[in-house]
Amino acid sequence: MEIRRPRVIVIGGGLGGLSAAVHLARIGARVLVLEQHERLGGKAGELRLGAYRFDTGPSVLTLPAVLEELFAFIGMARQQLLELVPLEPICRYLFPDGSQLEVSANPERMRQQLVSWSPESAHAWERMLEYSRRLYARAAPVFLFLPIHEPTILLRHWLFWRSLPALGRLDAFRSMHRRAQQLLADPRLVQIADRYATYNGSDPFRAPATLHLIFWVENGLGAYYIRGGIYRLVEALRQAAQELGVELRLGCRAERLRYEQGRVLGVETSEGFLPADAVVSNADVTTTYEQLLGMPFRPRGEPSLSGLVFCWGMRSRTELGHHTILFSSDYEAEFRALFQQGRPPQEPTVYIAITARSDPDHAPPDGENWFVLLNMPPEAELWSRDRQVDRIRSGLLEQLLRRVPGFDPARIEEEAVITPLDFQRRFGSLSLYGTASNSPWAAFRRPPNRSRRLRGLYFAGGSVHPGGGIPLVLLSGRHAARLLARDFGLPWQKSPTNGNRP
Repeated sequence: MEIRRPRVIVIGGGLGGLSAAVHLARIGARVLVLEQHERLGGKAGELRLGAYRFDTGPSVLTLPAVLEELFAFIGMARQQLLELVPLEPICRYLFPDGSQLEVSANPERMRQQLVSWSPESAHAWERMLEYSRRLYARAAPVFLFLPIHEPTILLRHWLFWRSLPALGRLDAFRSMHRRAQQLLADPRLVQIADRYATYNGSDPFRAPATLHLIFWVENGLGAYYIRGGIYRLVEALRQAAQELGVELRLGCRAERLRYEQGRVLGVETSEGFLPADAVVSNADVTTTYEQLLGMPFRPRGEPSLSGLVFCWGMRSRTELGHHTILFSSDYEAEFRALFQQGRPPQEPTVYIAITARSDPDHAPPDGENWFVLLNMPPEAELWSRDRQVDRIRSGLLEQLLRRVPGFDPARIEEEAVITPLDFQRRFGSLSLYGTASNSPWAAFRRPPNRSRRLRGLYFAGGSVHPGGGIPLVLLSGRHAARLLARDFGLPWQKSPTNGNRP
């Protein structure tokens, strides 16, 4: 008997939506992607200012196996579409006392650097790596690779039962900061470990120590850059979608989801009504319910961090690497300002990515393309105040003049600024990662990939399970597609690389 091919509309052409689209097209669904802007990618954007090129969203790739599995599933060779470049060093950390550390995935290189601080620092780093490796092995199979809000799937899956004995040992009732202090001792190493809470917009002084598994993901498994820039991933997914028969409709805004008797019927758009058997929303989950459905929705958790971005095309040649972090002198005060006081910290930690270090054509020979990110509170009122951005920019320039040899603000010849309000206008939310993971129960409180209110509605993106960051957003699209396939009786083949993984 011929399997009916459902018509699926994906709202939003970000990485989560594109992941869902290609998975669904591969298993036989008829897929239409609606993107309100003229370019795909969502928060994984690209900007060109004169002779300078920037990624305006994610700047590093981890868990490359997720990418390999995605392309294997859809029958395409990732190597022919994307070149992954291991970052070495992964990141250079500059501390207020003038010391610095280049973090490497190479154990021997890390050991040599840390021994120069003290033999105990090297031992502590190795302890932290082993601890975080165990956390990843215990948590990832269930919390990343399974839709944890679906009891019927969990209870029938071998990964859940294999992982069940370890789920009680996830260190969820101790904070990331407290555990890092116990394992690392040196405040500088503690600050590096604490920083990984910001990968999903959380507070390391409250986030569960379980999140230290990110320490292993980056420092144990390695961090990567995509040759040409992270936006090349968007272009590769676009090519894959087109080859699989996905219709991409750009400049078409979803205005309303139409439903009847608890089931989705289609999407009202700027071009008229489009019927659908199912909808995958890659928009923020709160935006989907409140603006597209007119339903109240209260996230079960506080909003994650937002960000203030400066893209600077600079006629300069500093000694900064591909990734650099300038840490603040009081990390606890910084997060207290961000989460409890709802204001920009007086001395923010500064993240700088210069992709021209790996792709020289991203800047002129005598120039650098600086992507500068400061963590900020998701407070709309804050960003409507006069000269707020100017004040933060002035403090940032003063800090860079003190701490980065060769930095000269007079050499900034191109500039673009992206504020939290810009994120809200473009993506519907001030927060970059949905809700923060500041609770032991955060993973369960994060919205699921399938709506509990309407049949035929599914979710992908950083605001839903399993969270923000490139690999997790790609997995969210996979989860949404897998659940839709299950509901509509579509076959789900295993890729050559994932074996029996869900």
